[in-house]
Amino acid sequence: MAIYHWTGNAGTGAFATAGNWETVPPTTEPPGPSDVAIIANAATPITGTGTAQVLNFGGTDKVAGHLTATYGCPVNENLTLLRGATLMTPKLHIVVDFGPNPPITGAATVTVGDQSRVVISGCNPPDTYAIQIAETITIDNIVVESRGTLVVQGAHAVVNAGNLPMSVGQDGIGVLTIRNGAAVSVGNGDPLIYPWALVIGNHPRSNGTAEVSQASLLAHGQVIVGRKSAGRLDVNEGGLVVAEDMAIGWAPDGGQGSVTVKGNEARLIVDNLLEVQHMGAGSLTVAEHGFVSAGIAIIINGVLSLADGQIETTALGVYKGCNGLIPSDRSIGGQSGIDEEQS
Repeated sequence: MAIYHWTGNAGTGAFATAGNWETVPPTTEPPGPSDVAIIANAATPITGTGTAQVLNFGGTDKVAGHLTATYGCPVNENLTLLRGATLMTPKLHIVVDFGPNPPITGAATVTVGDQSRVVISGCNPPDTYAIQIAETITIDNIVVESRGTLVVQGAHAVVNAGNLPMSVGQDGIGVLTIRNGAAVSVGNGDPLIYPWALVIGNHPRSNGTAEVSQASLLAHGQVIVGRKSAGRLDVNEGGLVVAEDMAIGWAPDGGQGSVTVKGNEARLIVDNLLEVQHMGAGSLTVAEHGFVSAGIAIIINGVLSLADGQIETTALGVYKGCNGLIPSDRSIGGQSGIDEEQS
């Protein structure tokens, strides 16, 4: 394995041009599947095709070609995928300790633009999320708060996690923004190994936010909003979120979750069970023509606010003493109503 550093000295921007790289000892070959490729502050967009074991981005970089990492892709500052670009990797970690090129600022943003895509493909270890935003990092031997952002925006902008999970706000502040025709899919291919498809606000002292507007987020598995920290999911006008199950406010020791479905054609579709406040603190707001449905049931142990919105479910259970706010001129559709033992 060799460590390559991008120089751009050949002036072409082509990943496969050996003259754009330097390594010790010098070589006449570009990075290959067993090498580490470090790209930091590339003056021109990276073009063409290329494969490395690790693709590491620092500084401000743009990719216009088709790049593949056989092990993973750590990003520690700003990476933009331009129109038509593809990044294929088993792991995408935004703000992460990476020895050969450690983080400098503790903040990073990955932007997946119009008609570009990130594809999670390959062997991902079962003890990590395939996409992880804002991990614990150290700068100058001091643990600092990390801030990571993934923006997926524009027609046919896609992040396909290949039925593997994502954590937004793993240890620091994480933000996922999906808008303007984009689509993100995550999953839980083996629930015995990894229990959730998406966690928003994961470990203690972290904070996670996901916003979906005129776009879609599809989760093949359970979504946790506020696991052991604060998590927020906002489904705005034209946004669609689909999950097999969802729990808002997971753990009693710090899990605080809130979900808002607000605006015309804002939709949250849960195939099975939607829990508002699992064992932590949770709230659900449905407003301004927002729509929520759950195929099996909605359990309200926390706060429910319904104002000019609609909820449809087979069964609704409201725990005695919870803070449900349902105006008298609103209705909840379903085959059975509130559980009298819990109301």
